[in-house]
Amino acid sequence: SFLFLDGNQKQSLFGAKNADVAKPWLSQIYTYWDNYDQTLKHELAHIFSRKYGVTPFKVAEYFNPAMIEGFAMALENNYGDKDIHSVAKNALESGYEIPVQKLFSGFNFFDVNSSMAYIYAGSFLRFLLDKYGAEKLKLLYGDIDFEKYYRISLDSLSNEYKLFLDTLKVVKNS
Repeated sequence: SFLFLDGNQKQSLFGAKNADVAKPWLSQIYTYWDNYDQTLKHELAHIFSRKYGVTPFKVAEYFNPAMIEGFAMALENNYGDKDIHSVAKNALESGYEIPVQKLFSGFNFFDVNSSMAYIYAGSFLRFLLDKYGAEKLKLLYGDIDFEKYYRISLDSLSNEYKLFLDTLKVVKNS
């Protein structure tokens, strides 16, 4: 882990001021002092995911950003000190819905609001983790074939996830 004094030092020595970064293929994390307690768990999850990654960079198949970031969010299970499912439920009830199928298709993760993309990708993968277990999710990370590992389509899994969110009872906070 490379821990910089502040964002300015991180920018001058690493090149990125605000974005904390993990390089799974090198098992390295780059963050700065004021930020590490908020991002370390997420960046460590990227490092742990390398064991299941493919490509020379040890990340999700096809460099799928929803899988890469969603996997870390699912393991971190925290967004603004809230459980990831409760944040997704609040987003859904507040009219910020992003279809899971869209997120996991190609690079569509970048076509939507980044906060919502992280929340829904993380919550969906956390749902799969909790319902179907870690082994299937680990296999899915390196081979993004939902039907192969879950025996149902991504559309059906998305519907199950949406039903799950509908059953959650959370305090509304738009």
